[in-house]
Amino acid sequence: MGGWVHDVAWSPSGDTLGYVAHDSTIGFVDVNEAISNKESGGHQKVALSCLPYKTLIFVDENTVIGKFLISLFFGLN
Repeated sequence: MGGWVHDVAWSPSGDTLGYVAHDSTIGFVDVNEAISNKESGGHQKVALSCLPYKTLIFVDENTVIGKFLISLFFGLN
């Protein structure tokens, strides 16, 4: 991360922690992967070219909504 975090949210199962940061990234940490593989940490992030999102909401295990002035849906694999 290159900026402060605006919001964090847990997936419904509690297995994934998502965050939106001021540097226009949306990131996800797979908690089980982070525990079992300390080198990679189970961390993935996406850098966006738009304004940073302020809110992150998990709809289900594989779908999140990031919101600033508009809402954007993301599918997780």
